Amino acid sequence: MQEVYLHWHQLLKTGSAVDEPGAMLTTLTVRRATDLLRKLSRQREHYVGSWLPSPLLTDELADSSDDPQRHSELASALSIALLRLLETLSPTERAAFVLKQGFDFSYREIAAQLNLSEANCRQLYHRARRRLAGDQQRFKPEPEQHRALMQGFSRAMESGELAPLTNMLAQDAVLYSDGGGNALAALRPIYGADKIGRLMGGLIKKAAPLASSFEIREVNGRPGMIWRVEGRVESVICADFRDGAVSVIYIIRNPDKLAHLQTRQ
Repeated sequence: MQEVYLHWHQLLKTGSAVDEPGAMLTTLTVRRATDLLRKLSRQREHYVGSWLPSPLLTDELADSSDDPQRHSELASALSIALLRLLETLSPTERAAFVLKQGFDFSYREIAAQLNLSEANCRQLYHRARRRLAGDQQRFKPEPEQHRALMQGFSRAMESGELAPLTNMLAQDAVLYSDGGGNALAALRPIYGADKIGRLMGGLIKKAAPLASSFEIREVNGRPGMIWRVEGRVESVICADFRDGAVSVIYIIRNPDKLAHLQTRQ
């Protein structure tokens, strides 16, 4: 956004005539964003282990907004699952999807911003939508139900006992952990309740001699946990549920992604 602002400022200084400022700013932002996505995609080819988005405490957004519907829409768009799925799209597919789905731009407007034909943009959008729809979770508990399930999962972790933790997991559950090469984490997804239970139990056992706490917060639009050890954020844990059991676990342990949480209590 800073680069777009500087570009815009330079245009104004040179006296360039801009007939449609809104369209110009949108085009500049979209093209800068797609360039950045291409750069990040190349960097992530060398990322150590699974990549997960940085956690965002969206309950703070709720406190600062008077519009519950707007908060709900924003929180949904920031979910860990959706952000991971968006990473599977190409930069142009992602741009077409966000502009159409999130901002309801016409294909003509999207074509102008991406410098592509309308037909191509229509194809990009439908391809992105099919890919996301094919992988999206079918069962999404209500917020209060999700919070209750997350609290149960938190108690199972706090107990330090393997059986209660494993009993919370679906048999085909999967765990993604992001250490980024800077913290202990599984390099590949872990599949199956038994393997996940043992891994989680090992993490808890390692931290047992230290003072640990688990705090339920809204993370990226859904109830999640902040795990502190000796007062320092050790991990942020989110989960998706299916039929009352944990189906997917996301553990963000990369210190670079937790730095903004270290000063918060």
